[in-house]
Amino acid sequence: MADPRLPNLTVQQLEYLVAAAASPTRAAAARGLGVTPSALTQGLAELERRVGVPLFERQGRQTRLRPQATEVLAHARRVVAE
Repeated sequence: MADPRLPNLTVQQLEYLVAAAASPTRAAAARGLGVTPSALTQGLAELERRVGVPLFERQGRQTRLRPQATEVLAHARRVVAE
Protein backbone atom coordinates (compact mmCIF):
# COMPACT_ATOMS: atom_id res chain seq x y z
CA MET A 1 0.00 0.00 0.00
CA ALA A 2 1.28 3.46 -0.91
CA ASP A 3 2.18 5.86 1.85
CA PRO A 4 0.13 9.04 1.24
CA ARG A 5 2.84 11.20 2.83
CA LEU A 6 5.34 10.15 0.16
CA PRO A 7 5.12 11.10 -3.53
CA ASN A 8 4.85 8.50 -6.26
CA LEU A 9 8.12 6.63 -6.07
CA THR A 10 9.10 3.77 -8.34
CA VAL A 11 9.96 0.33 -7.03
CA GLN A 12 13.35 0.72 -8.71
CA GLN A 13 14.06 3.92 -6.77
CA LEU A 14 13.08 2.20 -3.53
CA GLU A 15 15.32 -0.78 -4.36
CA TYR A 16 18.17 1.65 -5.01
CA LEU A 17 17.59 3.30 -1.64
CA VAL A 18 17.55 -0.01 0.25
CA ALA A 19 20.74 -1.17 -1.50
CA ALA A 20 22.54 2.15 -0.97
CA ALA A 21 21.60 2.18 2.71
CA ALA A 22 22.95 -1.35 3.18
CA SER A 23 26.23 -0.86 1.27
CA PRO A 24 29.38 1.00 2.32
CA THR A 25 29.68 2.74 -1.07
CA ARG A 26 27.45 3.50 -4.02
CA ALA A 27 29.75 1.44 -6.22
CA ALA A 28 29.15 -1.60 -4.00
CA ALA A 29 25.40 -0.99 -4.04
CA ALA A 30 25.44 -0.66 -7.83
CA ARG A 31 27.36 -3.94 -8.21
CA GLY A 32 24.84 -5.70 -5.99
CA LEU A 33 21.99 -4.39 -8.12
CA GLY A 34 23.71 -5.10 -11.43
CA VAL A 35 23.64 -1.46 -12.55
CA THR A 36 26.31 1.15 -13.13
CA PRO A 37 27.23 3.53 -10.32
CA SER A 38 26.04 6.36 -12.58
CA ALA A 39 22.59 4.79 -12.99
CA LEU A 40 22.32 4.30 -9.23
CA THR A 41 23.39 7.89 -8.52
CA GLN A 42 20.89 9.26 -11.05
CA GLY A 43 18.09 7.11 -9.62
CA LEU A 44 18.86 8.26 -6.08
CA ALA A 45 19.04 11.90 -7.20
CA GLU A 46 15.57 11.58 -8.74
CA LEU A 47 14.30 9.94 -5.55
CA GLU A 48 15.67 12.83 -3.47
CA ARG A 49 14.08 15.31 -5.88
CA ARG A 50 10.67 13.64 -5.55
CA VAL A 51 10.91 13.40 -1.76
CA GLY A 52 12.13 16.99 -1.53
CA VAL A 53 14.98 16.45 0.93
CA PRO A 54 18.55 15.14 0.66
CA LEU A 55 18.65 11.57 1.93
CA PHE A 56 22.42 11.00 1.88
CA GLU A 57 25.47 12.75 3.21
CA ARG A 58 28.74 12.17 1.35
CA GLN A 59 31.92 11.36 3.25
CA GLY A 60 34.58 10.89 0.60
CA ARG A 61 33.61 7.83 -1.41
CA GLN A 62 31.21 6.70 1.27
CA THR A 63 27.68 7.91 1.79
CA ARG A 64 25.73 7.98 5.00
CA LEU A 65 21.98 8.08 5.38
CA ARG A 66 20.70 11.34 6.85
CA PRO A 67 18.22 11.20 9.74
CA GLN A 68 15.40 12.53 7.55
CA ALA A 69 15.73 9.42 5.34
CA THR A 70 14.49 7.08 8.08
CA GLU A 71 10.81 7.24 7.12
CA VAL A 72 11.50 6.87 3.40
CA LEU A 73 13.85 3.92 4.03
CA ALA A 74 11.27 2.16 6.20
CA HIS A 75 8.69 2.60 3.43
CA ALA A 76 11.21 1.35 0.84
CA ARG A 77 11.98 -1.76 2.87
CA ARG A 78 8.27 -2.58 3.19
CA VAL A 79 7.67 -2.19 -0.54
CA VAL A 80 10.77 -4.14 -1.58
CA ALA A 81 9.88 -6.99 0.81
CA GLU A 82 6.43 -7.44 -0.81
